[in-house]
Amino acid sequence: MERDQKQNSPRKLEEMRPIWHSGFAVPESYGGAEADVLTTMLTMEGLGYGGGDNGLIFAINAQMWSVQMPIFKFGTEAQKQNICPP
Repeated sequence: MERDQKQNSPRKLEEMRPIWHSGFAVPESYGGAEADVLTTMLTMEGLGYGGGDNGLIFAINAQMWSVQMPIFKFGTEAQKQNICPP
């Protein structure tokens, strides 16, 4: 609770920033890690247990599954380049 009041993010989450900025489940050709669904889910679960900020993990998942993945599945090439450039 003290960490929330001071608005300090846990150090480990700061170290994990490149994963969620590049898109863990995003294809490598667009700068992501191209992890499968199970690996991505287990990674997010681990971050939830060890991260201390479940709101952030929820937001990362919401962005990944409801924004990025539909664009990669159904979007145009221009949309894909705009969301996660190589």
